[in-house]
Formats: sequence, structure tokens, C-alpha cells
Amino acid sequence: MQGTAWVEATVTPAGCVAAGRLVKSPHLLLGLSSLWAVSGWRFEPTLLAGKPVPVIISVAVDYKLR
Repeated sequence: MQGTAWVEATVTPAGCVAAGRLVKSPHLLLGLSSLWAVSGWRFEPTLLAGKPVPVIISVAVDYKLR
């Protein structure tokens, strides 16, 4: 299997992924794998007027055969 899975995730003010949603995937297994992977990522907090705020991001996870 190969293709790109799109995940939408909410990043907390602490930089952790609080919630994720599969937007599009060429196969369910790739989508579930992408959700699992993105849920473990950590980000630099987004600052607004110097204070960390939650944000929603879109992430493309590519799967390619070699």
C-alpha cells in the first residue's frame, strides 16, 4: 500500500496532540497508522500575544514503497 493520509489534529498550549481526526486516506490501515503516529508527536506551542494557545493543524503523512 502507498499514498498520502491527511490528519487534522488539535495541538494543546503545551504542544501535545489532544485530538486527531482522519480527513482522507487511500486505505483504512494507513489512516489508522497516521492517527496513531500523529497522536505521539510534540510541537512547539503556538504563541498569541506571548501566551500559548491551542491550534488545529493539518498533516499529510506519506507512505511510499521502496
